[in-house]
Amino acid sequence: MHKMKTIITIFALTLTALLVYSCSKGSNETESTMGTVDDIPINIEKLMKSKKDDAFLIIKVQGTGDFIQFTGDIDGIQLDFPLITSKQKKRETDFWGAARDLNLDVFENKGSDGSRFLDIDINGSTSAVSDIVTLFIARFLSVTKDTALEFEIYT
Repeated sequence: MHKMKTIITIFALTLTALLVYSCSKGSNETESTMGTVDDIPINIEKLMKSKKDDAFLIIKVQGTGDFIQFTGDIDGIQLDFPLITSKQKKRETDFWGAARDLNLDVFENKGSDGSRFLDIDINGSTSAVSDIVTLFIARFLSVTKDTALEFEIYT
């Protein structure tokens, strides 16, 4: 239990440091909006067109604690799912299954503390990438057209 608290604390501090760094640059904008899967394309487009190397997007399923994070550039995005909490670890099989259903290649990265992250690179136009992200989120997180999503984008 102590190890889990330490990992969560490190993760939270890392995100906080990233936010402080992003805000200190002055020209970065942080935007948080509510929406549905219909809002995925506009947020993916903002991420892919951002001129900032440290831009990222987090899509959260309201009321569940579930989220997926993304980085990207004009060529595509990287979908990133951390395996830090016990809930996230329990979802690993679902993640692999959704990726397999969509013929997406998953690769694993490890954080400096040994924490695991599952990643998927999705390249193409903003429209093509958005379509794949929408399908993946629907399969992996059981999101429907009416599911409330929160979009946090840092550009």
